[in-house]
Amino acid sequence: MSIDQIRTPNIDTGESNLEFGSIDGSILARQLVPEDANTLFTLISANKEHLSSSWFIDGKTPPESPREVANKLQHPPMPAILCFGIFEHHSLVGRLDVIPRKNGTPTLRPDQAIEAEFSYFVGEQFNGRGIASQALNVVMNGMNERFGIHTFTSEVLKGTKFTEASARTLHKSGFLQAISPDELYLRFINELSKE
Repeated sequence: MSIDQIRTPNIDTGESNLEFGSIDGSILARQLVPEDANTLFTLISANKEHLSSSWFIDGKTPPESPREVANKLQHPPMPAILCFGIFEHHSLVGRLDVIPRKNGTPTLRPDQAIEAEFSYFVGEQFNGRGIASQALNVVMNGMNERFGIHTFTSEVLKGTKFTEASARTLHKSGFLQAISPDELYLRFINELSKE
């Protein structure tokens, strides 16, 4: 899938708002900012039963207010995470987090990364439409073109009602199952060609 990179970060100043979109404009992955807090809070609240606790602000409990979400977007607990909103036709439908890594270690500088790890969710009401696969492809191609990152990984928790669907999503995006160092997770990898 081709992408159209709309904006790129100013890495030196730390100001960043990456946006990657599909050519047809139907899917946009944009770094979330505090102004997105109300919409993200609504999406998380509507999908509490659908999400694992790792998607909650503190990793344990759902956020209690949009202000709490805005604070975590402004001051993320792990600054290396690039937190993208997945937008379909301008509506926030999911979230895709990217952790750029250099030699296995998270880095604040995606321009120095050689690989990236993905985690994602799409609101339950948007499942089955290929949105997550499209968003993964858009972000992979964008990170590859902008930063030269060509290796992407993702892990899926075993034994949940979403394990098979997540594995299918990753396969549709070109990921292959790999050996996982953790027996609780399935590990997937996608290596884009180095051009």
